[in-house]
Amino acid sequence: MAATISRIVQALEPSATMAMAAKAKELKASGRTVYDLSLGEPDFNTPAHICQAALEAMEAGHTHYTPPSGIPELKQAVVKQYQADHGLEYAPTQVVVSNGAKHALSNVFTVLLDPGDEVIIPAPYWVSYVELVKLTGAVPVIVETWFIPDPGDQMGHYRVLVGYDDETRQFTALDSYNGPNVRLSYDVFDEFWRVFNRVHLVIFESSQANDLASILGEDVDDQTMYTRALETAQREALDPSTECVAYERCADGTAFAWFNVGSSLTSLGRHEEAAAAYDQARLLGLPWRMLWYQFGPYESYYAVGRYDDVITLATATLRTTNNLEESYFWRGLAYLAQGDVDRARSELQTALKYNPNFGAAKEVLESTE
Repeated sequence: MAATISRIVQALEPSATMAMAAKAKELKASGRTVYDLSLGEPDFNTPAHICQAALEAMEAGHTHYTPPSGIPELKQAVVKQYQADHGLEYAPTQVVVSNGAKHALSNVFTVLLDPGDEVIIPAPYWVSYVELVKLTGAVPVIVETWFIPDPGDQMGHYRVLVGYDDETRQFTALDSYNGPNVRLSYDVFDEFWRVFNRVHLVIFESSQANDLASILGEDVDDQTMYTRALETAQREALDPSTECVAYERCADGTAFAWFNVGSSLTSLGRHEEAAAAYDQARLLGLPWRMLWYQFGPYESYYAVGRYDDVITLATATLRTTNNLEESYFWRGLAYLAQGDVDRARSELQTALKYNPNFGAAKEVLESTE
């Protein structure tokens, strides 16, 4: 009888990080200069004093099985380090030593999750998170959230939500900026999520489709989902709250609401109305990174023939950073619509330089040949 691999394992995607690392090594071997930002490992050998300490430990007989959660001395050192670095108080019984973050998260997910559970993964996120969740049979749910380290530096951000408490109305998150076990109130999370029109992406196998459809209800239909999102955004835009818990200025919530009105209308194909909503959002003031992540204004301005506005907006966005393939793509489309084929091709080629897998840019570029 032929050996078979479980359905769960078959559904896993190959490691994108390892694929990047392998490609970097291949390019280096060919003589190319490569700055490899794939694997999170030091680019130097283990320091001599650490190697010596490991040798001394082995010579002293520390080569046998340890307690599953780690040796007591190491757990006590972890307690002291977390207290010193993060101000967090833990007992050694609350510490589990693992072989890196993936091992730790795998243990946590295995303990907490049952098949069919939904796990919210704020995006952008480390590539392994989704696959670790899928191994448990749970359903990863990716959401985009906002982050405000200071008023002038707002950005998209990733966290992994690993727990929740309905009594205190708090999520527990692993946070790449603020460290582990960050408590995030439901209200704070919702305001950060609201910046992205509360978008969520559910990753599931075909065998789970019926169960998920029953959970999503009417929102399983795109038209219904966007219509309901539009109604929520319009309500928040026309009757804005005077209170907020996450934004630097509560008025920012109104600008985000109008932007969400535009995004929902764009998804519904109502571009004239969407363009007017985006105009209102921009008039109220948006963070300078807003179009790093969301491109609805480009789409609707382009759809209604406002090509100069697409070019102006893309140019302003690219002044903040020059590697946004979507901005080059939409600026290229606008130039093409104005009959400037050479500039359009240049923009599309630049978009593909930053993202060689950008299918839409490739398709439009080929159409100009």
